[in-house]
Amino acid sequence: VVVEMACNSLMGVHVNEIKTQNLDWSKIYSIASRNNIAPFLFDEVIKINETVGVNNSILADWKQQTMYVSLAEYKKCYALRKILKQAKDSNITAIVFKGPVLANLYPNYALRSSCDTDILIKEGEKEKVFEIVQSLGYQPVLESEDNVYTFKSEQYSHYLELHTTLYGQHTGPRIDLLNAMDLTNKDTLIQVEACGIPITTLGYEQQLIYLMFHMLKHFTLEGICLRHFIDVILYINHYIDKVSLARFWSAMDQLGYTSCCRSFFSLGIRYLGLDSRILEGRALEDEKVCDDLLVDIMGAGSNQEEKMQSFQLWGMMEPYMVGETKKRRAARSNYLTLLKPIDKKYEYAKKYKILLPVCWIHKGIRYLNSKYILNKGIYTPLEKVKVAESRIELLQEVGLIEKNENQRRNRYGI
Repeated sequence: VVVEMACNSLMGVHVNEIKTQNLDWSKIYSIASRNNIAPFLFDEVIKINETVGVNNSILADWKQQTMYVSLAEYKKCYALRKILKQAKDSNITAIVFKGPVLANLYPNYALRSSCDTDILIKEGEKEKVFEIVQSLGYQPVLESEDNVYTFKSEQYSHYLELHTTLYGQHTGPRIDLLNAMDLTNKDTLIQVEACGIPITTLGYEQQLIYLMFHMLKHFTLEGICLRHFIDVILYINHYIDKVSLARFWSAMDQLGYTSCCRSFFSLGIRYLGLDSRILEGRALEDEKVCDDLLVDIMGAGSNQEEKMQSFQLWGMMEPYMVGETKKRRAARSNYLTLLKPIDKKYEYAKKYKILLPVCWIHKGIRYLNSKYILNKGIYTPLEKVKVAESRIELLQEVGLIEKNENQRRNRYGI
């Protein structure tokens, strides 16, 4: 039902044939919220309520969430406008990507709930940008990713991520290929008005290439919610006549994403109104693959709702994301990953191997503290390995990982 509602909203139509009798609206609302699309679906719920009554308390909660998200997004856009104006007045290059560009494609940009706003800045200008955002009340968040500087405004409830590279701290063969594509080349940048704000952003196919990388990054590391995919569908449907499909598919082939894109796009065409021209004549993927992919997305990467999915599998899955893996890891290899000092918190053990035992104790204390004292929904080591293995199987099914890794290296060079 949630998928049908999303399809109606994407296509701008309301189809009365949705079977709305005897539905568990509490569960529907929960799924929509978990997939970060409840505000986007609110108009559809109102239309359904005109013919088939929706539970009043659920309808009230849905309306409240929609209003809360909308007001929050208006505040964030107001703050972004101030930041970009000061940057422009200071002759600072600020490239806004993702967020506002995508929100502008929704019926109302405030219906797209966002976590943060991403801006690409030059390494040599970052101190000036820091001064600007701090003058507007933003404070640095201490734990940020390498090459990504996070600031937060309490006044606007707004997180700002200032990137000096599109790919953060990630390195590897696939990142090298992306860097070679030069998606931020000044000759390909475009000027658009998004959410009522004049911005500089990536070119049409450059943005789509990045969006696929970004979505598949999250899909690999933790799973994605439906909002991630709807962003891509809206972008393709809106800009398909301006995107060079030949260059896009050439990039996907270089990155080893061709099969996976066909799976995602087939799902979009089958169920969510994606423009079929994006496949450029390629056959639709098998329906079972699409359904398995949809189940994973609707579960936000996991059927265990109580688990926090925030990059718990980072150490195990990042090699697949950046193209470093040479062969599928066995379970014992994943167990060994648990002992490695991958997190920045264990940098001391990377530098001084003799401190590895200290790192293991450190990891153990953090795990016990998070799981039993702070009561966070984290995986046990055994759960983590099992979930990683299950994730790898899905990545193989949708074509993001070739089952024959030698074949993948010969074809894509990574």
